[in-house]
Amino acid sequence: MYSSVWPLLKKSALTLMQRMPIGKEAKLQKAINVVCVMNVLLLLIFVQVEALPGVKTVHSVHFWSVKGGKIVATLHVIVDSEADQQVQEPIQ
Repeated sequence: MYSSVWPLLKKSALTLMQRMPIGKEAKLQKAINVVCVMNVLLLLIFVQVEALPGVKTVHSVHFWSVKGGKIVATLHVIVDSEADQQVQEPIQ
């Protein structure tokens, strides 16, 4: 009886303690790594866009993935009222 009860008690205790399911740690680490890369990418975009002449602030940056694994971003840019109306060079 002990051998059949112990695994159930262990699993129940881990569930009550809100432990991550066994075997999911690698997936969590991969997700954390992706978030870190996205944060670096976000910082680089902020620095590049804010360095453009006439840009006051950048905010509301959003990333998502589309078919084929491409990453798309949108952002709001507030420019100085005297900034040029034409973009000289697109940011890649």
